[in-house]
Amino acid sequence: MSGLLYQEQFIKDLEYKLLTVTEFKQQLNILVSKEVIWQGMLVSFFIIGSSHKVEVNLGSEKLIEILACVKLEKQTGLLVNKNLIERKKINYYHQIKNNLDYNFKLKVINFTNQENYQDFNKSLTELADNKLVYVFPKTKAVTSLEIFKEKEQLSWITYHSYSTQQQIVKTITTLKLKEAN
Repeated sequence: MSGLLYQEQFIKDLEYKLLTVTEFKQQLNILVSKEVIWQGMLVSFFIIGSSHKVEVNLGSEKLIEILACVKLEKQTGLLVNKNLIERKKINYYHQIKNNLDYNFKLKVINFTNQENYQDFNKSLTELADNKLVYVFPKTKAVTSLEIFKEKEQLSWITYHSYSTQQQIVKTITTLKLKEAN
């Protein structure tokens, strides 16, 4: 674990960004990471605090998904920039090149019972070979990212817990090869 101190984040400040760039220069605090090769593409997964970043190497450019409470430096190639201040759900679809579909879904899970929140939050810490997990020692806030790799599809599910708010943000992202006509 990194020595990074936890700073309480709020869902209303969370932003979802999708961009295509040749190079991503902004420094982010990477706590844990994992790389996989899917369909000849290098896909890098990062937990960056109570947030995540995924980079898909498409050859001449990278597709980058970021869910974070940090402001990005000015970037070209920004496809989506959505703040969660008013939203409880996000659904976004994008066709990448001609043979790849990208689908992102986000929803906020609210808990009215502290015990149910704590049980769910604890379940996120279970380790697996296809999973990244980071637990913040002081608050027990958790960020987890689980990767599912199949021949025609790569998907990842993330959970970001917000302890003082008893809320969890769940995302599901899928990259899918388009069927040839």
